[in-house]
Amino acid sequence: LSPVCLGSLRRAASINAEYMGDEERIVDLIQRHEGIIEDRNYASQNRIVFRILFPFRQIVHNFHSNMMKATSGHGSFDYEEAEWGDIDLVKITLMINGKEVGPLSILAARHEAPNTESSLSSGW
Repeated sequence: LSPVCLGSLRRAASINAEYMGDEERIVDLIQRHEGIIEDRNYASQNRIVFRILFPFRQIVHNFHSNMMKATSGHGSFDYEEAEWGDIDLVKITLMINGKEVGPLSILAARHEAPNTESSLSSGW
């Protein structure tokens, strides 16, 4: 089981709408981080609030800096634990000279394993 968080991403700008970041970029960011948009509220012409379910591991992994890029620095994100959800994990084992090196093995979500494996092997 993996913790799932309910987050609120707020995007607002006080100067000009062009600096808020495109809504499509925000939705793309949410999808890349495995988020599920539960609600989208247009509080005003220059303010939008998303309520999103995220796997906690996605929030920890570089989400904040990506969110700031997508919103041109005008976004904020708050979250709270919501529930526990199932996760399909696989073990990625690093082998040196045909021998498994246990301390260098990692767990990854099954759908992320090919990218994780290739990024590990390209660093050697």
